[in-house]
Amino acid sequence: VGLLPDGKAPVRAHASITNRDGAPIGEVTSGGYGPSLGHPVAMGYVETDHAGAEQPVTFMVRGKPLPGRIRALPFVVARKAQAPDGVTVVFDITGPAGRMVPVGVEGSRGSELDSEPASPTVRITCDVETFACLGCGRWDPAEALRSGKITVAGDTALGETIVTNMNIMI
Repeated sequence: VGLLPDGKAPVRAHASITNRDGAPIGEVTSGGYGPSLGHPVAMGYVETDHAGAEQPVTFMVRGKPLPGRIRALPFVVARKAQAPDGVTVVFDITGPAGRMVPVGVEGSRGSELDSEPASPTVRITCDVETFACLGCGRWDPAEALRSGKITVAGDTALGETIVTNMNIMI
């Protein structure tokens, strides 16, 4: 998932992620400063039932708790890909750790939807590995599309723009 720490302190790999009650729910895989956002960003793994956007979390940074939240896909759709108001996008992430993430755009802001829309503007399907590698900038989006590791249905031009902008890490 994408992670957005509060404040200016970056969260680095192997930092533990807990829910606000202090129960461990995951681990940061990479993190650094996000110049386009003007503050730190990170990626990590969390238990599936804690992976919702805007889910509050706490990171342990140099032995101190740092609040933050889960946040990535709505930002990619609305800001980086500049999807217009009314657009809905479903990320269908397949495999044992996969999940469905519906995102809507209203008022030029993206947000995770409570349920999957009946007819999304775009459906992006890939496995967990492809999703993680694209989100961390480890794989070339054009190659992932060419090779069939990721598929786009619906508005393919917008879908390909979203895939191209999934790299939210430095």
